[in-house]
Order: sequence, then structure tokens, then C-alpha cells
Amino acid sequence: MTDDHLCSAINQMSATNFWEDEQLWQRISGALPGYRLSKFQPLMPDWVEQEVLFDYLLDRTGAAAWIRKVSGALVGGTG
Repeated sequence: MTDDHLCSAINQMSATNFWEDEQLWQRISGALPGYRLSKFQPLMPDWVEQEVLFDYLLDRTGAAAWIRKVSGALVGGTG
């Protein structure tokens, strides 16, 4: 991976629509092994299981904030 590839990936991930792309998150979710998130997981509706996966295991909100900060540092020349 080159610096240009990394910068391109960071730019893509800093866009709001990246974090709201449900098809992308379905593919990511499908690629993950079957984590046991809770002993109640077998009883969870799919949407609850996905919310737990995205918000707690993957921390989409925190990851999005971090990547935007990194992207801003790259654009501002401070990082």
C-alpha cells in the first residue's frame, strides 16, 4: 500500500455517506466471524444484533470521528 492509497482510503472513509452505506455494513457484517456478543444473542432480532455489532464491537461513531480527525490533520498538514 502506498501513501496515495492510504490517503485515498482515509478520504473515502471521512465522507459521511461511507458510514451510512448500509450495503457496505451488510458486507462487513457478513465477513465477520460469528461473535458471541451476548448470551441473549440467539433471541435478538437481526436489527438489534446489527446495532450491537456496529455500535459496540465496531464503534462506527468513534471510528468515524477518529478518521475525520485524521483526515483533517492530513489536509491541514499537521499530521
